Amino acid sequence: MSGYIGNIPVPQATQTRDVFTATSGQTTFATSGYTPGFLDVWLNGVKLVNGTDFTATNGSDVVLASGAATSDIVEVLSYSTYEVNAQTYTGGLTAKNTGAAAITADRLSSDGAVIDIAESNTVTGVIGSNGDRPYIAAALSATDAGIKFTDIQVLPSNRTGANVDATIDFGAAIARFKNLYLSGGVYLGGTGGENLLDDYEEGTFTPAFSSNFGVVTYSAQHGYYTKVGRLVTANFNLSWTARSTSGGAYGVNVENLPFAGPNLGPRAAGGVLAVSGFENIPMGAGHDNRTHGSGYINTNTNTFAMRFSSLSASEVSPNGSSGTYTGGGYYYGFLQYWVS
Repeated sequence: MSGYIGNIPVPQATQTRDVFTATSGQTTFATSGYTPGFLDVWLNGVKLVNGTDFTATNGSDVVLASGAATSDIVEVLSYSTYEVNAQTYTGGLTAKNTGAAAITADRLSSDGAVIDIAESNTVTGVIGSNGDRPYIAAALSATDAGIKFTDIQVLPSNRTGANVDATIDFGAAIARFKNLYLSGGVYLGGTGGENLLDDYEEGTFTPAFSSNFGVVTYSAQHGYYTKVGRLVTANFNLSWTARSTSGGAYGVNVENLPFAGPNLGPRAAGGVLAVSGFENIPMGAGHDNRTHGSGYINTNTNTFAMRFSSLSASEVSPNGSSGTYTGGGYYYGFLQYWVS
């Protein structure tokens, strides 16, 4: 009795059988084709040993080690790779493998989708290959966004994996990414070197007068800065309760700026100094009528020179040797300057 319980399975062409009636001394039998190593051979119902009783290496012929007798029956059973073509499965599919890929999907001869991602029978996304580079993309319209991976780049693409330029946004007003960690810079508004923003910093520093201001007893030394590219903006606040004239001299600087000015020559390091307030700055004999604070960034150093002037008097530097003010005082403001 033969037959099936349930549905008759759809046959898959996974084996091919060739049967021969031998002539006297025949050793070579031309089959319909095989993959070397994927076949079995019988002689009169007895299975032969590959490599001992027969050889099969060229994909066509089976050669016996000893010639067959007249009317011997030689049977060759070859196996082909099991292939499933255009099948639909209902339910989940799990593939597992140890130490190697669990699934290989190979699109032959052309760029395009390798795997379609669908919802309710509508393809919404694709995983594909374009120019031997993988990509993943949405697939509801021709302008849907995707990303493509190269050796050292992640590129914006369309649904077919083709590169697109200045078209795709990264995030949205209602769907923002959080932090972005970069070891290099960001090109803003263009691709030239002048568009490269390669640094942003916020921090603190501890400003101090140079030693020729005298010996100072500080009550506050506050400094805050922001650096965007090559531009530094810094706020400073110096307060003190006492000052001696020991070591004092003209040419007082404020030291410990967070970055050095560029090497552009004396008084040429581009920058702006705005003194918001000061009190009890020793200017020396005959110079205490200066009411406007200014200065400049000292080239290639982390200091700026203090200067004071008025509408009717020339610019002077503080004189730390002056004993006019030895009590408390303050000096605060902000500056902007360029760095190399």
